[in-house]
Amino acid sequence: MSLRVRLALGILALVVLTTLLMWGVSSHGVLRPFARQVFNAFVDQGVYVAERVEAGEDPAQLGKRLGIEVRLIEPGSGPGMGPQRGLGQGYGHRPGWRLRAIEEASRGAGPSGATVLQRDGHVVVVPPGARNQLFVRTRRGWVHVERTLDLDRPQRLLAWFLLGLGAVVLAVAVALAGVATRPLTAAQVGMERIARGDLDHRLDEQGPDEIVRVARAFNHMADRIEGLLRTERELMAGMSHELRTPMSRLRLEVELLREEGASSKRTDAMEGDLTELDALIGQLLQLSRLQLGERTLDRGDCDWNTLVDRALETVDLSRHELVRRGPGGTFSGDADLLLRVAVNLLQNVARYAPAGTRVTVSAEGPRLVVEDEGPGVPEEQLPRLFDPFWRAEGSRARATGGLGLGLMLVRQVVDLHDGEVHAQNRVGGGLRVEVTV
Repeated sequence: MSLRVRLALGILALVVLTTLLMWGVSSHGVLRPFARQVFNAFVDQGVYVAERVEAGEDPAQLGKRLGIEVRLIEPGSGPGMGPQRGLGQGYGHRPGWRLRAIEEASRGAGPSGATVLQRDGHVVVVPPGARNQLFVRTRRGWVHVERTLDLDRPQRLLAWFLLGLGAVVLAVAVALAGVATRPLTAAQVGMERIARGDLDHRLDEQGPDEIVRVARAFNHMADRIEGLLRTERELMAGMSHELRTPMSRLRLEVELLREEGASSKRTDAMEGDLTELDALIGQLLQLSRLQLGERTLDRGDCDWNTLVDRALETVDLSRHELVRRGPGGTFSGDADLLLRVAVNLLQNVARYAPAGTRVTVSAEGPRLVVEDEGPGVPEEQLPRLFDPFWRAEGSRARATGGLGLGLMLVRQVVDLHDGEVHAQNRVGGGLRVEVTV
């Protein structure tokens, strides 16, 4: 889980807890006690109205004077008791039912949820779910008192307000989490670019002091790494270049020894060593140019089948059974560098795969797969297969030839093409190398 997601979830949890705390404090500590007091005052008002009606005052005039609705429901009034007004669930909707429901509720046998109170010698019935109306028993009958009052409205408004406030705070928190993690994201991108070989990449030294210090430390580290690697590569390139001069003199000396009648066996061995050394220097020069960025990609249309055909002109696989598969297909790449990839992979097979074994070359689009039936590589040594100057023990030792740079160059070229190269042992024996650019 990313740091940004963790920060967002942490802030979300904090917002939820804070909102619940605010709701609990305001609802239970403020609104409910206030609503209870208002309700008790309403009950007292209802009892006062009932007493005035019981004393003979006209309900309609009394309600008009107090700004409320007052009705007197006399026993046996039945259908003539007037229109129904919000009597709550379970109290019926036809004249004649209301009085029966109120009487039952006063005896505790009415609809569930009705509230029955005793106040100043009067029985007060509050219908379920309707705290803005009540019924008070008098000697003249039941007095129905109703006013325009919604005691639950403040709680609903507070709930919506807290939900809206929580959403706003959460949105701001997520934005702040993104801003807070942006420098880390920039540093991650910078490290990935440097790991891919972009040693010129640097971070912007702007923002808060902590971010500036981190960016400066990162840039200083990048400067040091770039300097060390450039010095190493320039040294390797310089040494490889300077070795060409004594190599030429040594070749001349070998020719002079042949003319003077030296043993052909010894001169041939010397010539072979010089050839191997010359190949080593050539590959080191090419590797240093790739690493120093002096060799840039010259992209064009490429086809692995065509490149393999050209590679087979220089690599002898006549002692092996060559199997070609795949339709090929064009893709964008540097043909000269990718030709080196095909040559090195096929040379690797020609060098290590026993004669008479099968070599399978598959090409499809930007993917090339080369498989042999040789001894393979121990599983624990596979990760080092593309390291420079490394060779596995056994049949892949120095006696079979090779400098340990061929697969290293393959990886360098593939990295320049932003591709991938993988090696694994085949189930039936041998090595499988897959290149995708």
